[in-house]
Amino acid sequence: MLVERRIAKVSDARASDQFRRYKREPTHAVRKAEIKENETLRALKQAWQNFELVKDDMAVVDPRKSYQKALELIRSFAYTKADIENFNLALGEFQNEKDFAKRAGLFLSALINNGSDSTYTIFTRHLDDLGLLGIYNRKTIIVEGDAGYDCAALMDGGTVIVKGNAGERLGNCMKGKIIVYGNAAPFAGIMLNGGSIKIKGNASNYVGLKMRGGKIIVQGNCGHTLGAEMHGGSILVMGDVGITVACSMYGGEIHINGNMSGPLFEAAIRAGSVYHKGKQIWPIVNP
Repeated sequence: MLVERRIAKVSDARASDQFRRYKREPTHAVRKAEIKENETLRALKQAWQNFELVKDDMAVVDPRKSYQKALELIRSFAYTKADIENFNLALGEFQNEKDFAKRAGLFLSALINNGSDSTYTIFTRHLDDLGLLGIYNRKTIIVEGDAGYDCAALMDGGTVIVKGNAGERLGNCMKGKIIVYGNAAPFAGIMLNGGSIKIKGNASNYVGLKMRGGKIIVQGNCGHTLGAEMHGGSILVMGDVGITVACSMYGGEIHINGNMSGPLFEAAIRAGSVYHKGKQIWPIVNP
């Protein structure tokens, strides 16, 4: 686990990823006419070229120090909401660079939080991958396309609306509000501290892992290991769920409106409540 670097890392997540059947949207080339070359865009591109991730002795990215470095590079000049959107479109020409996904997400997040507007739109359909978009976010971000991994990680009261799919570890350790119109990859809501996550499609495995507060709603189906090591908050799944619900659960509530793939592993539940189709199934209520 990564704590301040508290971006949680879970090994072998991709190997067991049932979400792979939910493919990301195909990328689309951005017409050059949409990108407006001007002095501000040139300044932003230069700041981007000077932006390097801060890593520790083990070559692990430190997100907070990297984010602060991005802020230092952009605070020397003025830019507008339109400039951010223009730079966002121009990012496609850099996506073959090393560490592009992490750098792009951190850099865009710094631009947004440092900006003077309250709402920003980020376009991702022309990008192959993106990570950490909305980290430390305090604004409203509308993502036109897929959001990539660690979207809204460590968010601090902001809002992220994803008009596509979300990658692994959606809302990692965050407080705020997330709405995903598509599907979510594994570990959505991991270590959630507060706020809410609504997934209008399906969610893969490990939803709400180690969450301590807040609310998660999955309007579709959910994969296995729902609410594992959960300490607080609530999870509602309106569709079906996989096996191993509430494993090592310490608190909070889980509500399942659809079918369950198997019985609860009761011996591994420490505390909390589980409801299936409106009926409490843990703790067991004697008739």
